[in-house]
Amino acid sequence: MKPHAKRSGTALLAVSLLLIWSCATGSGEGGQQTTSAVRLDIGMATATDLTREATDILRRKQFPIFRTQGVPAPLIQSEWRNQTPTEDEAAQGVVEVRSRILVRGRERASTTSKREFVVTFTMENQVKTASGGRWIEIPATPQRTRKAREIARELELSLQAIRT
Repeated sequence: MKPHAKRSGTALLAVSLLLIWSCATGSGEGGQQTTSAVRLDIGMATATDLTREATDILRRKQFPIFRTQGVPAPLIQSEWRNQTPTEDEAAQGVVEVRSRILVRGRERASTTSKREFVVTFTMENQVKTASGGRWIEIPATPQRTRKAREIARELELSLQAIRT
């Protein structure tokens, strides 16, 4: 095969994959994602509770902690973690996946002396395809979104248990 023909085939494959991903993810309605990140508001917490619970759950889920930040804007960020592609990612030509999790607190106006934060859970995802060597972002597939929601739900329940 001539070199320019091989490059054309690779470009065609990349464009085809992008079209498939666009069609497969839809408009974002019905729980489908239109971005690579899965972002969910999961409740309220103090900075101390948010940091303790998020750190504990991320470690249990084997997401090593990259950095933490306290008040006024609590943040827990994991390192990138390689994961096995889900079935729907593999069907779209994905051969490698990596994810990281960010848990942020946004201060809520309060009439009490207790500082509380709205907690946002974000799982960012990047993939590699058979045709490319670079990490790229694609819309999160339904199965990847489900995995993110499972971790977020565990953190949400943990924070709710503290508040009651």
